[in-house]
Amino acid sequence: MKVMETVILKTCGWSGCHDEVKDINLRSGHLYYYCAVHREGRKLAKKKQYANFKEKYIEYGKKSWNKIKTAFLEKYGGECECCGEMSPEFLSLDHIHGGGKQDRKTKGNWQVYRDAIDNYQPDKYQVLCHNCNFAMGIYHQCPHNKKVQYDRKEICYTKYSTSENNVRRFHNLRVSFFEMYGDACVNCNQRNRAFLSLDHILNNGRAHRRERGLYGIYKDATVRRDNSHYQILCYNCNFSKSRGSSELTKLEK
Repeated sequence: MKVMETVILKTCGWSGCHDEVKDINLRSGHLYYYCAVHREGRKLAKKKQYANFKEKYIEYGKKSWNKIKTAFLEKYGGECECCGEMSPEFLSLDHIHGGGKQDRKTKGNWQVYRDAIDNYQPDKYQVLCHNCNFAMGIYHQCPHNKKVQYDRKEICYTKYSTSENNVRRFHNLRVSFFEMYGDACVNCNQRNRAFLSLDHILNNGRAHRRERGLYGIYKDATVRRDNSHYQILCYNCNFSKSRGSSELTKLEK
């Protein structure tokens, strides 16, 4: 009778622990370093360490991100495939056949870039500026290629919508916000509404989105009419500001 041997895939990296590690990290595709019990303890320890050395972690993260993004742009061409924009801070990775949202949710943004660098696939990935990328995601076409009307008569229906009325209501709310706050990017004066977005001047947008949701944010901005908290930025300028571009520091005053 043949005896089946138990194969230990990996041993927990926690000092003194010899438990097997069988869970796979979906983002990296590799086994976790710690077992399920000590993984939570390690998370708490890392959070405490991050709080004590936050500035160093942020600086290191920016340098690491710049290296990854630079490597991607060098491999796939340093300009937007749609409009020809060449400023690195405005450029991003685009999934040609869609599915980018789910890919980032599963792997994380960094791993998506790493996969694109390690496995050169020009039929799957391309370079687009943030303006063109968001316009393509919303309209499935960019105003640079075909004029896209953006007013109360021409409603934007996205592939993610579950209710036509909800899309119509959100669209009209965005139009109201744009009309109320100047209808142009305060940094570059971009006026095509397909490229415009709401920006939190005090850089608290992420926390506000988690609390209120995207619809709730635009609703608050139109009700409060608070120019000290909200402004219009195009997607290019908005992402550059969030990444700490030196060219946009005047927006943080």
